[in-house]
Amino acid sequence: MAYDFSTLNDKEFEKLCRDILNSKFGLDLQDFKSGQDQGVDLRFCSESNLNAIVVQVKHYLRSGYKQLLYELKNTERANVTGLKPNRYMIVTSVPLSNNYKNQIFALFHPFMQTPNDIFGQEDLNKYLEADPELEKKWYKLWLSSTNVLQTVLHNAVLGRSAFAEQKIRKTIRLYSHSQSYDDAFDILSKHKYILITGQPGVGKTTLANFLTYHLLSEGHQLIYIDSDVKDAEELFANDNKVKQVFYFDDFLGANYLEMINPRTSESAFVNFLERIKSMENKYLILTTRTTIFRTALERYEKMKRIKVDIARKEIELGKYSELDKAKILYNHLYHSGLNQGHKDEILAKKQYWKIIAHQNYNPRLIEFITDPNNSSDVPDGKFMEFVSNNLEYPEEVWRHAYEQQLTVEEKILLHIVYTQKANTQFDESKLFFTDMLNYEVRTYNHQPTANPFQTACKKLLDGILKKEVTISSKTENVSFINPSINDFLNNYFLNNDEVRWKLIKGTTYIEQFEQLKQYFFNYNSSKLKFLQEESSRFAEFILDTFDEIKSLHSPTADIRLRACDLLCGLFSLNESSSARTDSRILQVMAGYKIADMNNATRKHYLSLMMYAVPNGPLEKHVTDNWDEIILKLIETAEDESEYEEVLGVFEEYGTSFADFVCNDLVYSKVKTYLKDYIEYQTESWVSDDKENVFCLEDWESSKYDVKSKRTEFLDKFFITDDFFKEEAFYKEEKLGDIIEQNNQYAASEAANQKLVNKQLKDDIATDFEKEIEELFMGIYNPEDPYLISARGPQF
Repeated sequence: MAYDFSTLNDKEFEKLCRDILNSKFGLDLQDFKSGQDQGVDLRFCSESNLNAIVVQVKHYLRSGYKQLLYELKNTERANVTGLKPNRYMIVTSVPLSNNYKNQIFALFHPFMQTPNDIFGQEDLNKYLEADPELEKKWYKLWLSSTNVLQTVLHNAVLGRSAFAEQKIRKTIRLYSHSQSYDDAFDILSKHKYILITGQPGVGKTTLANFLTYHLLSEGHQLIYIDSDVKDAEELFANDNKVKQVFYFDDFLGANYLEMINPRTSESAFVNFLERIKSMENKYLILTTRTTIFRTALERYEKMKRIKVDIARKEIELGKYSELDKAKILYNHLYHSGLNQGHKDEILAKKQYWKIIAHQNYNPRLIEFITDPNNSSDVPDGKFMEFVSNNLEYPEEVWRHAYEQQLTVEEKILLHIVYTQKANTQFDESKLFFTDMLNYEVRTYNHQPTANPFQTACKKLLDGILKKEVTISSKTENVSFINPSINDFLNNYFLNNDEVRWKLIKGTTYIEQFEQLKQYFFNYNSSKLKFLQEESSRFAEFILDTFDEIKSLHSPTADIRLRACDLLCGLFSLNESSSARTDSRILQVMAGYKIADMNNATRKHYLSLMMYAVPNGPLEKHVTDNWDEIILKLIETAEDESEYEEVLGVFEEYGTSFADFVCNDLVYSKVKTYLKDYIEYQTESWVSDDKENVFCLEDWESSKYDVKSKRTEFLDKFFITDDFFKEEAFYKEEKLGDIIEQNNQYAASEAANQKLVNKQLKDDIATDFEKEIEELFMGIYNPEDPYLISARGPQF
């Protein structure tokens, strides 16, 4: 494999050269740091000469041989004369012909024994090819090779921007190795799956991508999971010889929690995890934000049950050590293309310490501030001010692009992505866009460009937006490239009344209005200063445009039901808006066919029932149709919480469920509905319990617990459990196999060392001051006044 070494920064290249020379010649070369390098990057000491072997490393790929020769003549020759080494070597990433080597040898004879002590790009490649173990150790280099990269691309999913060649090369180049990669790879290798958690911007996706690149390079096929594990189930190969890696980015995040169905998705995930663990050549990589993962563990029953197991395969990215932060910053600066004036500002007076020590430091921000496209108009002398502002207000990194660089159509496209729900299809986004653009044309006489949607997409994709393909439906969707863009827009609209209302008035779909309510008008979380006034204005707008509101999928009757639910969720409306809302809700409820209710619409209908004023006309409508409504609510329920919502309705209306089921016909219908659910739930309970059966006593205990759970649930609805057939769920002939499998798995787990990487915390971290100073400056002086100032308590 031929490398040009461009993915390595100068410090990484130096360490690679050390490893190559030590391996090739059996040396023990050490990094040498004593002030500016004085002609020494690596050296070997003997008893008679501290500089027995001196190695100078030059990573001059960008500047080439001419600049290399100039530097050797004008600086290094004098340094070598002073050092007087027994043997002097030069290693460079520059390609060297025999003639070039002869010219360099003539400069350094007699300290250089032969031209063979000069190693160019071709020599390094030859030595790496002869030492595959060393080559594989330098995975950042190895992954960038043409052969490996083509294998990665072949096994990746087309349409995934993270797996386009240019993106892979950039990810490899900017990645800074840390212990988290080694720990993560160890966890994945031992347990077949890994969950990477952390706050936004800490590098979860980058680490997951690197793990995925590695598996792709070994011939694994990538299955990218968008939002539903059934996508992966359809493509799961039951053949052990077929290598597959399943990658679920933002697991439990915006793409999943919103649509999770406790009757299917949680069980589906648990079952899918078991398939991964039980088969060879199958791996699962998941990422999620820490707060969302913790919420899911608390909220979903089956997630609680796998908490202990999944925690042992979790790696949490969070507090980086100061050295990790420094390496990430240095690597980005090295590869950034920033003008030298901007780089010098970071080095001057050791300003890099301000960045490293900042409380809002994260890799995403570092990538932003070192991208020259984001600071092209920042004059020299003002770059650190630009850096400090973005660190202090991280969500503001998008303000300049939004206000100064985007056209009207491009802003509209961002607004559409902001207001649409997760996994909105690309063609549906275009419908939203068209309506909002038409509003801009009607209201502000805007003159759109030709093909405005396609033009805006082309400009924003892979810079601010990403477009991806859903596996199961083969449809595309467009979303923000990272969550901080959504955070910025949210704050922007909250703090700008005019643009917020322009956004609202340009909206036409109920799906968007529901999102806007969540953003701006939630009573418990809204940051609007005048919530009653703003909520009332929003309600009036919904009422004024009620019959024009559209939906992507819902029929007209369901749109109106959803719109009424939205209205009744607006708290503290003024008297006029409240009266209009009550009138509209009564009209819609009276005209809604109860028989058309389904699981998607029942929550809206239920909200309106609970909204009814005691002894008011809406309550009368409900009580007049009580039996039909209650039976339909039970029929359309799909999980325990939805069934219990029905009991809440009885409590709210002051009636008894026991009296309701006294009627034989009603009892029979309720029993039929509940039987379907409890039979499914029993199967799930038994399946979960089987993992904890290690003896006959555990088996019998499971039977008792499951029967108790069934009875407890059915008793709430005054239904007798006279249909439980224990033998249908507990196959006695399977008991021996279950016990044996569980004991084998437990023994295997006990043998594995637990790997939970909680990255180094500041209060117990090693002092990396010396290493960081040498990284940036090549010298460490603890008495340097700029260092003392930079490391002071103000930081």
